[in-house]
Amino acid sequence: MPTSSGGRVIIHTDVSKMEELRQEADEARRDAEEARLAVERFVGSVTRELRLPLRTLRTIASRFETRSQIPFDDGEVRLAGDKMVSFADQALSLVDEVLSITQGGDSIVDGADVSLKTTLAQVITQKHSAISTLGVEIDEPAGQDTMIDSAKAARVLSRVFSAVLLELGQVCRGGGSLRVRCGVRGEQGWVSVEAAKLANGTLQSELTEDYLSESSENRLVWRALMQTIGGQIEMREARNGSIVCILTFNTNAPSTQLGDAEALARPHSGRAA
Repeated sequence: MPTSSGGRVIIHTDVSKMEELRQEADEARRDAEEARLAVERFVGSVTRELRLPLRTLRTIASRFETRSQIPFDDGEVRLAGDKMVSFADQALSLVDEVLSITQGGDSIVDGADVSLKTTLAQVITQKHSAISTLGVEIDEPAGQDTMIDSAKAARVLSRVFSAVLLELGQVCRGGGSLRVRCGVRGEQGWVSVEAAKLANGTLQSELTEDYLSESSENRLVWRALMQTIGGQIEMREARNGSIVCILTFNTNAPSTQLGDAEALARPHSGRAA
């Protein structure tokens, strides 16, 4: 390499070091691609019922990926509880994202004269009458961080949230309100879905019959979903008359179980979208 004085400087190149850097760059590219695919899979689980084209799905995924601070790798990355809140909060905000991107792209649900987009829009905008709390709360002792495996917990929550959305379409079409909360304590995660009672009691009776019946498809699918990822389901009637569904699951479920859970969260014949 020539110098300003006209002399030359000989640079000794460590070939092994260059190869190591090249491998690191390749791994970084692979990690980025895996993260992109993970985001697309996650967004797909949320937006599947909207019957979105792939181009729109990728648009949503790219917007979500730029906001997300959660790594999707399977390494030893562990995050504190506030990061889990951030992830789940972004998951819930995806519904708003979908609505803003798909304006004019309503999908008719089960042939009825109502679209999922319109229904979700009503539920989201009517904060007080439709959903009292659409957010996430961490259930942990004060002053302590909940350490979780981010990749596994994120995938579990995405599957569960997908299943919650399936039920959301059915509940809100009945005119009732819905409250969704989720959190993590240690290796245990939980989602609480509360369907409030209507003044005329119509939704209440429908929920009691359809959700609490041992033979109902809704209950069977929810139970199968939770058992697949090492969890359990509890459904009961609260003091205020609302139906509460509590799902408890293991955030460290094996990837094979998570894949099975994703399949169970997909739409079933006769179910709401």
